[in-house]
Amino acid sequence: MFLKLAGNLPLPVLYIFSIKLYFLLYYVLGYRKKVVKKNISNSFPSQTEKFKKSIEKKYYKHLSDLIAENIACQHYSLTEVKSRCEIDQKLKDIVDFLYANNKSFIALLGHTGNWEWSGLATPGLIKHKPYSLYRPLKNKEFDNFFLHFRSHTGTHLITMQSAPRIFHVQNQEPVCIAFIADQSPPPEHAVWTTFLNQETGFFKGYEVLARRYNLPVVYVSQKKISKGRYRLYGEIITEDASKENTNQVVLKFVKLLEKDILNQPECWLWSHRRWKHKRPPGVQVI
Repeated sequence: MFLKLAGNLPLPVLYIFSIKLYFLLYYVLGYRKKVVKKNISNSFPSQTEKFKKSIEKKYYKHLSDLIAENIACQHYSLTEVKSRCEIDQKLKDIVDFLYANNKSFIALLGHTGNWEWSGLATPGLIKHKPYSLYRPLKNKEFDNFFLHFRSHTGTHLITMQSAPRIFHVQNQEPVCIAFIADQSPPPEHAVWTTFLNQETGFFKGYEVLARRYNLPVVYVSQKKISKGRYRLYGEIITEDASKENTNQVVLKFVKLLEKDILNQPECWLWSHRRWKHKRPPGVQVI
């Protein structure tokens, strides 16, 4: 497979490729350009066209770098990924405290920074046994490739259906399940709120799970520090989700994610069809 062969190239060489890829995606193919333009325009309605165009171009450059980085890291060791994806001291103190108190937790992230590197680095950044939610792909070859890619440094991949069983096990070491929580859910089962100036539905399964098992929930922020360097920040959303009002974990996550996007807008996944669903009649925005 081309991706496996390209992964043998050093990252600086792949960054040269990413410059060419940017021009190909943005100027030649116009990859999802209408989607990106619409998403940015609707998210920043009061901003100038110059501002929106700037975010658009910066996003495609970041996307091209992401592709290069993720091709490169398929053969990276845990040590190499850790050197490129660091953990902030505050977040480290939070997860170390939870581990010392034998507490499992749920981590919530968005498609910011380099979420693939974050997942790969996690086994070397925290003491908890790390799990990440995974949706199997229909194409068996790609499914096998991504299963190996996302787990080769020690993160365990699980489906949403199997997630509750992780917390059923008694007397086990504390675990962390990471959810990339900003994808587009079926509209009838979503929590609907205002996000980036638009009515937006969000998954709520992680809150249901956290409430059922009285779990802490931690928001993890992924920031790009420089080319090929990322840092993970974080804060506690709740120490016990069962004590929160219904949907409050979701709403707190949304506000924290929106703040991160506004601080570094070019590093969010604008090419995702995030607003493809509309709020069903009778469902309230909260």
